[in-house]
Amino acid sequence: MEATTELKNALDRLKITKRTLEKKISSGKNEILKLQANYREIQNSIDTLNETIKSDEEHLVTLLQTIEQTDKGYTQLIDSAKTLIKIISQNNLMNDRNN
Repeated sequence: MEATTELKNALDRLKITKRTLEKKISSGKNEILKLQANYREIQNSIDTLNETIKSDEEHLVTLLQTIEQTDKGYTQLIDSAKTLIKIISQNNLMNDRNN
């Protein structure tokens, strides 16, 4: 009988170890699911940020073009105003000489 008792005890210990391992495996799988969910959230955030950055970069390019065009227009306006002032001054000089 002693051998059967030892065998039964060994079998019980193996069953306890089996349950412990099953719980550990289940816990590990649950942790993987949580991490995968977190990963998806992080990936979604990264995707959103990448889209925002791309949009902002496109907007920046447009803004830089607008600034460049506006600056050129301003420079042309100033040059035209200087030319006009020069012409008016020359006309005034001629008128003063003729009078």
